[in-house]
Amino acid sequence: MSKALKKVPCNKAGYSKRKTIILILSAYILCISLFQPVYAKAEENRGLSQDMQARERLHVLADQQDRQAGRLFPAFSQDKESLHAPVSNDVPGLISFNGVDGPGTMYNMEDMDDIDSIFTNRGNPGPLIRADSAILIDCERGQVLYSKQADKRLHISTANKIMTAVIVIEKGNLEAKVTVSKEATQSEGSVLPLEAGEKYTLEDLLNALILTNTNDVANTLAEHIGGDIQQFVEIMNKKAEELNMKNTYFTNPTGLYDENQYTTANDIAVLLRYVLSLPVFNRIFSYRAVPWVDRRGTTLLTNSNRLFWEYEGVDGGKAGYNDIQLQTAITTATRGNRRLAAIVLDSPESSVLQDSIKLLDHGFNNFRRDILVPRNQPLTSMVVGNEEINLISTNDIYYTYPIGNTYIKSINFNLSKDVKPPLTKNMIVGMARYTLQDGTIIDVSLYPEKEIIPPESFYSTLLKRLKENRDIYVLLISLVCVEVLVILFKLLKGIARFARHLKNRRNSLPSKKSS
Repeated sequence: MSKALKKVPCNKAGYSKRKTIILILSAYILCISLFQPVYAKAEENRGLSQDMQARERLHVLADQQDRQAGRLFPAFSQDKESLHAPVSNDVPGLISFNGVDGPGTMYNMEDMDDIDSIFTNRGNPGPLIRADSAILIDCERGQVLYSKQADKRLHISTANKIMTAVIVIEKGNLEAKVTVSKEATQSEGSVLPLEAGEKYTLEDLLNALILTNTNDVANTLAEHIGGDIQQFVEIMNKKAEELNMKNTYFTNPTGLYDENQYTTANDIAVLLRYVLSLPVFNRIFSYRAVPWVDRRGTTLLTNSNRLFWEYEGVDGGKAGYNDIQLQTAITTATRGNRRLAAIVLDSPESSVLQDSIKLLDHGFNNFRRDILVPRNQPLTSMVVGNEEINLISTNDIYYTYPIGNTYIKSINFNLSKDVKPPLTKNMIVGMARYTLQDGTIIDVSLYPEKEIIPPESFYSTLLKRLKENRDIYVLLISLVCVEVLVILFKLLKGIARFARHLKNRRNSLPSKKSS
Protein backbone atom coordinates (compact mmCIF):
# COMPACT_ATOMS: atom_id res chain seq x y z
CA MET A 1 0.00 0.00 0.00
CA SER A 2 3.06 2.26 -0.15
CA LYS A 3 2.06 3.34 -3.61
CA ALA A 4 -1.50 4.03 -2.70
CA LEU A 5 -2.83 7.25 -4.12
CA LYS A 6 -2.80 10.15 -1.70
CA LYS A 7 -5.88 12.36 -1.70
CA VAL A 8 -4.97 15.86 -2.86
CA PRO A 9 -6.75 18.45 -0.70
CA CYS A 10 -8.93 20.99 -2.59
CA ASN A 11 -8.52 24.66 -1.66
CA LYS A 12 -12.21 25.23 -1.05
CA ALA A 13 -11.60 28.41 0.91
CA GLY A 14 -9.76 30.10 -2.00
CA TYR A 15 -12.37 29.04 -4.54
CA SER A 16 -15.25 30.22 -2.32
CA LYS A 17 -13.54 33.58 -1.73
CA ARG A 18 -13.03 34.16 -5.46
CA LYS A 19 -16.62 33.20 -6.19
CA THR A 20 -17.88 35.60 -3.51
CA ILE A 21 -15.88 38.50 -4.98
CA ILE A 22 -17.30 37.84 -8.47
CA LEU A 23 -20.86 37.68 -7.11
CA ILE A 24 -20.44 40.97 -5.19
CA LEU A 25 -18.99 42.69 -8.27
CA SER A 26 -21.84 41.39 -10.45
CA ALA A 27 -24.45 42.62 -7.95
CA TYR A 28 -22.81 46.06 -7.87
CA ILE A 29 -22.85 46.30 -11.66
CA LEU A 30 -26.47 45.17 -11.72
CA CYS A 31 -27.49 47.89 -9.24
CA ILE A 32 -25.75 50.56 -11.30
CA SER A 33 -27.45 49.39 -14.49
CA LEU A 34 -30.87 49.42 -12.80
CA PHE A 35 -30.79 52.72 -10.93
CA GLN A 36 -28.49 54.98 -12.94
CA PRO A 37 -30.97 55.40 -15.88
CA VAL A 38 -33.78 56.12 -13.40
CA TYR A 39 -31.73 58.86 -11.77
CA ALA A 40 -30.72 60.29 -15.15
CA LYS A 41 -34.34 60.26 -16.31
CA ALA A 42 -35.44 62.08 -13.16
CA GLU A 43 -32.79 64.74 -13.72
CA GLU A 44 -33.87 65.09 -17.35
CA ASN A 45 -37.53 65.45 -16.40
CA ARG A 46 -36.66 68.05 -13.79
CA GLY A 47 -34.73 70.04 -16.40
CA LEU A 48 -37.59 69.79 -18.89
CA SER A 49 -40.07 70.88 -16.24
CA GLN A 50 -37.99 73.93 -15.40
CA ASP A 51 -37.65 74.76 -19.11
CA MET A 52 -41.40 74.47 -19.67
CA GLN A 53 -42.10 76.70 -16.67
CA ALA A 54 -39.69 79.32 -17.99
CA ARG A 55 -41.28 79.24 -21.44
CA GLU A 56 -44.74 79.51 -19.91
CA ARG A 57 -43.64 82.59 -17.96
CA LEU A 58 -42.42 84.10 -21.24
CA HIS A 59 -45.83 83.43 -22.86
CA VAL A 60 -47.63 85.14 -19.95
CA LEU A 61 -45.26 88.11 -20.06
CA ALA A 62 -45.68 88.48 -23.84
CA ASP A 63 -49.47 88.36 -23.53
CA GLN A 64 -49.40 91.02 -20.79
CA GLN A 65 -47.26 93.25 -22.97
CA ASP A 66 -49.67 92.77 -25.87
CA ARG A 67 -52.65 93.77 -23.77
CA GLN A 68 -50.82 96.80 -22.39
CA ALA A 69 -49.91 97.86 -25.93
CA GLY A 70 -53.51 97.50 -27.06
CA ARG A 71 -52.88 94.68 -29.52
CA LEU A 72 -55.73 92.28 -30.17
CA PHE A 73 -53.72 89.10 -30.42
CA PRO A 74 -51.06 87.38 -28.31
CA ALA A 75 -47.49 87.57 -29.51
CA PHE A 76 -46.02 84.75 -31.57
CA SER A 77 -43.78 82.19 -29.96
CA GLN A 78 -41.87 79.24 -31.34
CA ASP A 79 -44.61 76.92 -30.11
CA LYS A 80 -47.23 78.58 -32.28
CA GLU A 81 -47.92 78.09 -35.93
CA SER A 82 -45.97 79.77 -38.70
CA LEU A 83 -47.60 82.67 -40.48
CA HIS A 84 -46.60 81.54 -43.93
CA ALA A 85 -47.74 77.96 -44.48
CA PRO A 86 -46.91 75.74 -47.46
CA VAL A 87 -49.32 74.11 -49.84
CA SER A 88 -49.59 70.35 -49.53
CA ASN A 89 -48.97 68.15 -52.55
CA ASP A 90 -50.12 65.07 -50.65
CA VAL A 91 -53.86 65.56 -51.14
CA PRO A 92 -55.01 66.84 -54.56
CA GLY A 93 -57.25 69.87 -54.35
CA LEU A 94 -56.37 70.66 -50.76
CA ILE A 95 -54.31 73.48 -49.37
CA SER A 96 -52.88 72.30 -46.09
CA PHE A 97 -51.03 73.78 -43.19
CA ASN A 98 -48.81 71.58 -41.06
CA GLY A 99 -48.08 73.02 -37.67
CA VAL A 100 -45.68 71.91 -34.99
CA ASP A 101 -46.05 68.27 -33.90
CA GLY A 102 -48.88 67.42 -36.22
CA PRO A 103 -51.84 69.84 -36.07
CA GLY A 104 -52.89 71.13 -39.46
CA THR A 105 -55.67 72.48 -41.60
CA MET A 106 -57.10 71.72 -45.02
CA TYR A 107 -59.12 74.00 -47.23
CA ASN A 108 -60.79 72.72 -50.38
CA MET A 109 -60.95 75.41 -53.07
CA GLU A 110 -63.59 73.38 -54.92
CA ASP A 111 -66.02 74.10 -52.07
CA MET A 112 -65.97 77.77 -53.10
CA ASP A 113 -67.36 77.24 -56.62
CA ASP A 114 -70.80 78.66 -55.85
CA ILE A 115 -69.69 81.37 -53.44
CA ASP A 116 -69.73 85.00 -54.51
CA SER A 117 -69.01 87.55 -51.82
CA ILE A 118 -69.44 84.79 -49.26
CA PHE A 119 -70.66 86.92 -46.37
CA THR A 120 -73.62 88.45 -48.22
CA ASN A 121 -76.10 86.27 -46.36
CA ARG A 122 -74.53 87.00 -42.97
CA GLY A 123 -75.13 90.74 -42.86
CA ASN A 124 -71.72 91.65 -44.31
CA PRO A 125 -71.87 91.88 -48.11
CA GLY A 126 -68.28 93.04 -48.41
CA PRO A 127 -66.99 95.98 -50.42
CA LEU A 128 -68.29 97.02 -53.82
CA ILE A 129 -65.46 96.77 -56.33
CA ARG A 130 -65.21 97.31 -60.08
CA ALA A 131 -62.92 94.38 -60.83
CA ASP A 132 -64.34 91.63 -63.02
CA SER A 133 -63.06 88.98 -60.59
CA ALA A 134 -61.42 89.10 -57.17
CA ILE A 135 -60.61 87.09 -54.07
CA LEU A 136 -59.31 87.95 -50.60
CA ILE A 137 -57.62 85.18 -48.61
CA ASP A 138 -55.96 84.71 -45.26
CA CYS A 139 -52.42 83.56 -46.06
CA GLU A 140 -52.12 81.31 -43.02
CA ARG A 141 -54.90 78.87 -43.85
CA GLY A 142 -56.16 80.01 -47.23
CA GLN A 143 -59.54 80.98 -45.81
CA VAL A 144 -61.54 82.99 -48.34
CA LEU A 145 -62.69 86.25 -46.75
CA TYR A 146 -64.23 87.69 -49.92
CA SER A 147 -64.91 86.34 -53.38
CA LYS A 148 -66.31 87.78 -56.59
CA GLN A 149 -66.63 85.53 -59.64
CA ALA A 150 -63.52 83.73 -58.45
CA ASP A 151 -64.03 80.82 -60.87
CA LYS A 152 -64.51 82.95 -63.98
CA ARG A 153 -61.90 82.09 -66.61
CA LEU A 154 -59.84 85.11 -67.59
CA HIS A 155 -56.62 85.84 -69.43
CA ILE A 156 -54.21 87.09 -66.73
CA SER A 157 -50.58 87.54 -67.77
CA THR A 158 -49.42 87.96 -64.16
CA ALA A 159 -50.23 84.29 -63.51
CA ASN A 160 -47.81 83.30 -66.30
CA LYS A 161 -45.03 85.39 -64.80
CA ILE A 162 -45.56 83.96 -61.30
CA MET A 163 -45.58 80.38 -62.58
CA THR A 164 -42.44 81.11 -64.62
CA ALA A 165 -40.78 82.37 -61.44
CA VAL A 166 -41.80 79.20 -59.58
CA ILE A 167 -40.22 76.92 -62.19
CA VAL A 168 -37.03 78.99 -62.30
CA ILE A 169 -36.66 78.99 -58.50
CA GLU A 170 -37.23 75.24 -58.19
CA LYS A 171 -35.09 74.13 -61.13
CA GLY A 172 -32.44 76.82 -61.48
CA ASN A 173 -29.27 78.01 -59.75
CA LEU A 174 -29.57 81.65 -58.69
CA GLU A 175 -25.83 82.22 -59.22
CA ALA A 176 -25.77 80.72 -62.72
CA LYS A 177 -24.91 82.99 -65.65
CA VAL A 178 -27.60 83.22 -68.34
CA THR A 179 -26.85 84.37 -71.89
CA VAL A 180 -29.62 86.31 -73.66
CA SER A 181 -30.56 84.84 -77.05
CA LYS A 182 -31.46 86.82 -80.15
CA GLU A 183 -34.94 85.25 -80.14
CA ALA A 184 -35.59 86.47 -76.58
CA THR A 185 -34.71 90.06 -77.49
CA GLN A 186 -37.40 89.95 -80.19
CA SER A 187 -40.19 89.30 -77.68
CA GLU A 188 -43.46 91.14 -78.22
CA GLY A 189 -45.12 93.38 -75.68
CA SER A 190 -43.42 94.87 -72.63
CA VAL A 191 -39.61 94.48 -72.67
CA LEU A 192 -36.75 95.66 -70.45
CA PRO A 193 -34.97 95.63 -73.02
CA LEU A 194 -32.26 92.98 -72.98
CA GLU A 195 -29.46 92.78 -75.56
CA ALA A 196 -28.47 89.56 -77.35
CA GLY A 197 -25.25 88.04 -76.02
CA GLU A 198 -25.39 89.79 -72.65
CA LYS A 199 -24.96 87.65 -69.53
CA TYR A 200 -26.85 88.07 -66.28
CA THR A 201 -27.19 86.01 -63.14
CA LEU A 202 -30.37 84.02 -62.82
CA GLU A 203 -31.24 85.98 -59.67
CA ASP A 204 -30.98 89.34 -61.46
CA LEU A 205 -33.31 88.14 -64.21
CA LEU A 206 -35.71 86.77 -61.59
CA ASN A 207 -35.78 90.16 -59.86
CA ALA A 208 -36.59 91.84 -63.17
CA LEU A 209 -39.32 89.32 -63.98
CA ILE A 210 -41.22 89.79 -60.71
CA LEU A 211 -40.81 93.55 -60.41
CA THR A 212 -41.24 94.70 -64.03
CA ASN A 213 -43.38 92.05 -65.76
CA THR A 214 -41.23 92.14 -68.93
CA ASN A 215 -41.56 89.52 -71.67
CA ASP A 216 -37.94 89.37 -72.91
CA VAL A 217 -36.88 88.43 -69.38
CA ALA A 218 -39.58 85.72 -69.17
CA ASN A 219 -38.50 84.17 -72.48
CA THR A 220 -34.81 84.28 -71.53
CA LEU A 221 -35.50 82.40 -68.30
CA ALA A 222 -37.77 79.91 -70.07
CA GLU A 223 -35.08 79.10 -72.66
CA HIS A 224 -32.44 78.68 -69.95
CA ILE A 225 -34.51 76.29 -67.81
CA GLY A 226 -36.54 74.43 -70.43
CA GLY A 227 -34.15 74.36 -73.38
CA ASP A 228 -36.85 75.95 -75.52
CA ILE A 229 -40.13 77.78 -74.92
CA GLN A 230 -42.43 74.84 -75.67
CA GLN A 231 -40.72 72.47 -73.25
CA PHE A 232 -40.85 75.14 -70.56
CA VAL A 233 -44.60 75.62 -71.12
CA GLU A 234 -45.07 71.87 -70.62
CA ILE A 235 -43.30 72.18 -67.27
CA MET A 236 -45.60 75.09 -66.35
CA ASN A 237 -48.75 73.10 -67.07
CA LYS A 238 -47.41 70.06 -65.23
CA LYS A 239 -46.80 72.22 -62.16
CA ALA A 240 -50.30 73.68 -62.42
CA GLU A 241 -51.67 70.15 -62.47
CA GLU A 242 -49.61 69.22 -59.39
CA LEU A 243 -51.10 72.19 -57.53
CA ASN A 244 -54.59 71.16 -58.68
CA MET A 245 -55.15 74.39 -60.62
CA LYS A 246 -57.99 72.83 -62.59
CA ASN A 247 -59.07 76.03 -64.34
CA THR A 248 -55.64 77.06 -65.61
CA TYR A 249 -53.84 76.38 -68.87
CA PHE A 250 -50.66 78.07 -70.13
CA THR A 251 -49.48 78.44 -73.73
CA ASN A 252 -46.48 80.74 -73.14
CA PRO A 253 -44.34 82.07 -70.26
CA THR A 254 -45.01 85.74 -71.03
CA GLY A 255 -48.79 85.92 -70.72
CA LEU A 256 -49.27 87.33 -74.22
CA TYR A 257 -52.86 86.82 -75.34
CA ASP A 258 -53.83 83.38 -76.60
CA GLU A 259 -57.44 82.27 -76.79
CA ASN A 260 -56.48 78.85 -75.38
CA GLN A 261 -54.80 80.35 -72.31
CA TYR A 262 -56.78 81.03 -69.12
CA THR A 263 -56.83 81.02 -65.33
CA THR A 264 -59.09 82.07 -62.43
CA ALA A 265 -58.83 84.05 -59.20
CA ASN A 266 -59.23 80.84 -57.21
CA ASP A 267 -56.34 79.17 -59.05
CA ILE A 268 -54.14 82.23 -58.63
CA ALA A 269 -54.89 82.08 -54.88
CA VAL A 270 -53.68 78.46 -54.85
CA LEU A 271 -50.54 79.44 -56.76
CA LEU A 272 -49.90 82.45 -54.53
CA ARG A 273 -50.07 80.44 -51.31
CA TYR A 274 -47.61 77.98 -52.81
CA VAL A 275 -45.07 80.60 -53.90
CA LEU A 276 -45.27 82.36 -50.54
CA SER A 277 -43.83 79.14 -49.07
CA LEU A 278 -40.70 79.62 -51.23
CA PRO A 279 -38.26 81.91 -49.36
CA VAL A 280 -36.63 83.18 -52.57
CA PHE A 281 -39.95 84.25 -54.10
CA ASN A 282 -41.18 85.73 -50.82
CA ARG A 283 -38.03 87.83 -50.60
CA ILE A 284 -38.18 89.18 -54.16
CA PHE A 285 -41.96 89.63 -53.91
CA SER A 286 -41.31 92.08 -51.05
CA TYR A 287 -38.86 94.31 -52.98
CA ARG A 288 -39.96 97.84 -53.79
CA ALA A 289 -36.98 98.35 -56.09
CA VAL A 290 -33.68 96.69 -57.07
CA PRO A 291 -30.63 97.96 -58.99
CA TRP A 292 -30.12 96.74 -62.56
CA VAL A 293 -26.67 96.81 -64.17
CA ASP A 294 -26.00 96.35 -67.90
CA ARG A 295 -23.83 97.88 -70.63
CA ARG A 296 -25.81 101.09 -70.48
CA GLY A 297 -25.04 101.60 -66.79
CA THR A 298 -26.99 101.19 -63.56
CA THR A 299 -30.72 101.82 -63.29
CA LEU A 300 -33.39 101.14 -60.68
CA LEU A 301 -36.14 98.62 -61.36
CA THR A 302 -39.27 99.63 -59.44
CA ASN A 303 -42.09 97.27 -58.42
CA SER A 304 -45.10 97.81 -60.67
CA ASN A 305 -47.54 97.51 -57.73
CA ARG A 306 -47.94 101.06 -56.38
CA LEU A 307 -49.64 99.89 -53.19
CA PHE A 308 -46.16 99.52 -51.67
CA TRP A 309 -46.22 103.30 -51.27
CA GLU A 310 -49.94 103.78 -50.62
CA TYR A 311 -51.07 101.15 -48.07
CA GLU A 312 -49.81 100.37 -44.59
CA GLY A 313 -48.31 96.94 -44.07
CA VAL A 314 -47.81 95.91 -47.71
CA ASP A 315 -45.06 93.27 -47.80
CA GLY A 316 -45.52 91.77 -51.25
CA GLY A 317 -46.91 92.80 -54.58
CA LYS A 318 -47.06 92.35 -58.32
CA ALA A 319 -49.11 94.07 -60.98
CA GLY A 320 -49.69 93.56 -64.69
CA TYR A 321 -52.08 93.91 -67.59
CA ASN A 322 -52.98 92.62 -71.02
CA ASP A 323 -55.28 95.47 -71.91
CA ILE A 324 -54.06 98.82 -70.60
CA GLN A 325 -57.65 99.58 -69.62
CA LEU A 326 -57.98 96.42 -67.49
CA GLN A 327 -55.27 95.75 -64.94
CA THR A 328 -54.37 93.13 -62.35
CA ALA A 329 -52.91 93.62 -58.88
CA ILE A 330 -51.78 90.96 -56.42
CA THR A 331 -50.96 92.36 -52.99
CA THR A 332 -50.11 90.93 -49.58
CA ALA A 333 -50.19 92.98 -46.39
CA THR A 334 -49.43 92.12 -42.77
CA ARG A 335 -50.82 93.77 -39.66
CA GLY A 336 -50.17 92.33 -36.24
CA ASN A 337 -49.94 88.60 -36.79
CA ARG A 338 -52.19 88.38 -39.84
CA ARG A 339 -51.15 88.33 -43.48
CA LEU A 340 -53.85 88.81 -46.11
CA ALA A 341 -53.65 88.58 -49.89
CA ALA A 342 -55.88 90.58 -52.23
CA ILE A 343 -56.10 89.34 -55.83
CA VAL A 344 -57.86 91.81 -58.14
CA LEU A 345 -58.31 90.79 -61.79
CA ASP A 346 -59.33 92.90 -64.78
CA SER A 347 -60.14 96.07 -62.89
CA PRO A 348 -60.24 99.45 -64.67
CA GLU A 349 -56.92 101.26 -64.46
CA SER A 350 -58.50 104.04 -62.43
CA SER A 351 -59.81 101.68 -59.73
CA VAL A 352 -57.43 98.70 -59.50
CA LEU A 353 -55.56 100.09 -56.50
CA GLN A 354 -58.75 101.27 -54.81
CA ASP A 355 -60.29 97.83 -55.26
CA SER A 356 -57.23 96.27 -53.60
CA ILE A 357 -57.40 98.72 -50.69
CA LYS A 358 -61.10 98.01 -50.18
CA LEU A 359 -60.47 94.28 -49.99
CA LEU A 360 -57.56 94.58 -47.56
CA ASP A 361 -59.49 97.03 -45.35
CA HIS A 362 -62.43 94.63 -45.38
CA GLY A 363 -60.22 91.80 -44.15
CA PHE A 364 -58.39 93.72 -41.45
CA ASN A 365 -61.45 95.61 -40.14
CA ASN A 366 -64.08 92.86 -40.17
CA PHE A 367 -62.11 89.75 -39.23
CA ARG A 368 -59.90 88.76 -36.37
CA ARG A 369 -57.45 85.95 -35.66
CA ASP A 370 -57.83 84.12 -32.38
CA ILE A 371 -57.38 80.75 -30.72
CA LEU A 372 -59.73 78.05 -31.94
CA VAL A 373 -58.27 75.26 -29.79
CA PRO A 374 -56.18 76.13 -26.70
CA ARG A 375 -53.28 73.82 -26.03
CA ASN A 376 -53.53 71.35 -23.12
CA GLN A 377 -57.29 71.88 -22.77
CA PRO A 378 -59.34 68.63 -22.69
CA LEU A 379 -61.43 68.31 -25.86
CA THR A 380 -62.86 64.82 -25.41
CA SER A 381 -61.90 61.57 -23.69
CA MET A 382 -61.43 57.88 -24.34
CA VAL A 383 -61.16 54.74 -22.21
CA VAL A 384 -57.79 53.00 -22.31
CA GLY A 385 -57.69 49.79 -20.33
CA ASN A 386 -59.93 50.58 -17.38
CA GLU A 387 -59.02 54.26 -17.18
CA GLU A 388 -60.64 57.32 -18.82
CA ILE A 389 -58.06 59.58 -20.45
CA ASN A 390 -58.62 63.21 -21.53
CA LEU A 391 -57.44 64.09 -25.05
CA ILE A 392 -55.78 67.43 -25.77
CA SER A 393 -54.02 69.44 -28.46
CA THR A 394 -50.37 70.14 -27.72
CA ASN A 395 -50.45 73.49 -29.57
CA ASP A 396 -52.60 76.58 -29.74
CA ILE A 397 -54.57 76.33 -33.00
CA TYR A 398 -55.58 79.65 -34.58
CA TYR A 399 -58.23 80.61 -37.12
CA THR A 400 -59.68 83.72 -38.74
CA TYR A 401 -63.36 84.55 -38.34
CA PRO A 402 -65.78 87.49 -38.78
CA ILE A 403 -66.00 89.72 -35.74
CA GLY A 404 -69.14 88.88 -33.75
CA ASN A 405 -69.43 85.34 -35.11
CA THR A 406 -67.79 82.24 -33.62
CA TYR A 407 -67.95 80.82 -37.14
CA ILE A 408 -67.75 77.15 -36.13
CA LYS A 409 -70.20 75.02 -38.08
CA SER A 410 -69.44 71.59 -36.62
CA ILE A 411 -66.91 69.60 -34.58
CA ASN A 412 -66.35 65.88 -35.19
CA PHE A 413 -64.04 63.54 -33.34
CA ASN A 414 -62.40 60.52 -34.94
CA LEU A 415 -60.69 58.42 -32.26
CA SER A 416 -58.41 55.45 -32.80
CA LYS A 417 -59.90 52.07 -31.93
CA ASP A 418 -58.39 49.40 -29.71
CA VAL A 419 -55.89 51.73 -28.05
CA LYS A 420 -54.12 49.75 -25.32
CA PRO A 421 -51.37 50.46 -22.81
CA PRO A 422 -48.61 51.45 -22.93
CA LEU A 423 -49.86 54.97 -23.76
CA THR A 424 -47.40 57.85 -24.07
CA LYS A 425 -48.01 61.59 -24.38
CA ASN A 426 -46.50 61.79 -27.86
CA MET A 427 -48.93 59.26 -29.36
CA ILE A 428 -51.63 60.59 -31.71
CA VAL A 429 -54.80 58.75 -30.68
CA GLY A 430 -57.40 60.69 -32.66
CA MET A 431 -58.36 63.73 -34.69
CA ALA A 432 -60.76 66.60 -34.04
CA ARG A 433 -62.19 68.09 -37.24
CA TYR A 434 -63.49 71.65 -37.00
CA THR A 435 -65.59 72.75 -39.96
CA LEU A 436 -66.03 76.51 -40.31
CA GLN A 437 -68.98 78.23 -41.93
CA ASP A 438 -66.92 79.13 -45.01
CA GLY A 439 -66.08 75.45 -45.64
CA THR A 440 -62.60 75.55 -44.14
CA ILE A 441 -61.64 72.29 -42.43
CA ILE A 442 -59.18 72.40 -39.54
CA ASP A 443 -57.86 69.02 -38.40
CA VAL A 444 -56.34 68.95 -34.92
CA SER A 445 -54.26 65.99 -33.73
CA LEU A 446 -55.31 64.66 -30.32
CA TYR A 447 -52.84 63.43 -27.71
CA PRO A 448 -53.42 61.76 -24.31
CA GLU A 449 -53.26 64.15 -21.36
CA LYS A 450 -51.29 61.63 -19.33
CA GLU A 451 -49.39 58.40 -19.85
CA ILE A 452 -50.36 54.86 -18.95
CA ILE A 453 -47.25 52.72 -18.56
CA PRO A 454 -47.86 49.22 -17.10
CA PRO A 455 -45.20 48.00 -14.63
CA GLU A 456 -42.48 45.89 -16.19
CA SER A 457 -41.40 42.49 -14.89
CA PHE A 458 -38.06 42.19 -13.11
CA TYR A 459 -36.47 40.28 -15.97
CA SER A 460 -37.70 42.68 -18.69
CA THR A 461 -36.51 45.64 -16.61
CA LEU A 462 -33.14 43.99 -16.10
CA LEU A 463 -32.76 43.26 -19.81
CA LYS A 464 -33.82 46.80 -20.73
CA ARG A 465 -31.34 48.38 -18.32
CA LEU A 466 -28.55 46.17 -19.58
CA LYS A 467 -29.29 47.19 -23.17
CA GLU A 468 -29.38 50.86 -22.20
CA ASN A 469 -25.97 50.54 -20.48
CA ARG A 470 -23.93 48.90 -23.19
CA ASP A 471 -20.56 49.15 -21.45
CA ILE A 472 -21.83 47.55 -18.26
CA TYR A 473 -23.56 44.88 -20.35
CA VAL A 474 -20.26 44.02 -22.06
CA LEU A 475 -18.40 44.03 -18.73
CA LEU A 476 -20.95 41.73 -17.11
CA ILE A 477 -20.78 39.31 -20.04
CA SER A 478 -16.98 39.37 -19.77
CA LEU A 479 -17.15 38.50 -16.07
CA VAL A 480 -19.52 35.64 -16.78
CA CYS A 481 -17.16 34.36 -19.47
CA VAL A 482 -14.22 34.54 -17.05
CA GLU A 483 -16.22 32.62 -14.45
CA VAL A 484 -17.12 29.99 -17.05
CA LEU A 485 -13.47 29.67 -18.06
CA VAL A 486 -12.41 29.28 -14.41
CA ILE A 487 -15.01 26.57 -13.85
CA LEU A 488 -14.01 24.86 -17.11
CA PHE A 489 -10.35 25.00 -16.11
CA LYS A 490 -11.09 23.45 -12.70
CA LEU A 491 -13.23 20.80 -14.37
CA LEU A 492 -10.45 19.85 -16.78
CA LYS A 493 -7.95 19.90 -13.95
CA GLY A 494 -10.18 17.57 -11.93
CA ILE A 495 -10.59 15.24 -14.90
CA ALA A 496 -6.82 15.14 -15.39
CA ARG A 497 -6.30 14.37 -11.69
CA PHE A 498 -8.90 11.62 -11.82
CA ALA A 499 -7.22 10.15 -14.91
CA ARG A 500 -3.86 10.08 -13.12
CA HIS A 501 -5.52 8.42 -10.16
CA LEU A 502 -6.91 5.65 -12.38
CA LYS A 503 -3.56 5.18 -14.06
CA ASN A 504 -1.70 4.91 -10.75
CA ARG A 505 -4.25 2.44 -9.48
CA ARG A 506 -3.86 0.19 -12.54
CA ASN A 507 -0.10 0.31 -12.16
CA SER A 508 -0.34 -0.80 -8.56
CA LEU A 509 -2.50 -3.90 -9.24
CA PRO A 510 0.26 -6.28 -10.66
CA SER A 511 2.64 -5.58 -7.80
CA LYS A 512 -0.13 -6.42 -5.41
CA LYS A 513 -0.66 -9.83 -7.02
CA SER A 514 3.06 -10.67 -7.11
CA SER A 515 3.42 -10.08 -3.44
